[in-house]
Amino acid sequence: MKNICLTLLSLLFLCSCDDGDVIVTTFDFEEATLQTCGGTGSYVFFKINPESAESLSLSISTNDTLFLT
Repeated sequence: MKNICLTLLSLLFLCSCDDGDVIVTTFDFEEATLQTCGGTGSYVFFKINPESAESLSLSISTNDTLFLT
């Protein structure tokens, strides 16, 4: 009984769903403003376009200070 359950559980983990490939040929971020968050050592730059539910982000990890205050 344990072997059957283990086999069924193993088969469950081997099966997966495929949502398909997401292919986007254009991005429209002309009107979106660049925003930042994070602190020294970890920075995230992002733009959000709420009109077409798009976002673009860039995460940078560094020990250098990127902004002078």
